[in-house]
Amino acid sequence: MNEYGTFLHLKGDYAGAREALGTSAKLRPELVNTLIKLGSVAFDSEDPDLAQKHFNKAASILVNGRPSADAFFHRGQMFLINE
Repeated sequence: MNEYGTFLHLKGDYAGAREALGTSAKLRPELVNTLIKLGSVAFDSEDPDLAQKHFNKAASILVNGRPSADAFFHRGQMFLINE
């Protein structure tokens, strides 16, 4: 579902991407990558508040005892673009 959501996002089908990635997040809530992708879809859908929510959640999940640098990177990109 994660990869399918990515495919739909790249095609510009944001609603389909949200649905597929939402299913992925329900099945595997620990996948930081899925939350980052949900944030990216929200941002591309011009919903920066929802994007920040997803990026913040991704940044709060520990991977091997540490937060994901990728989550912080994407959240930082969003802040940079919005400034």
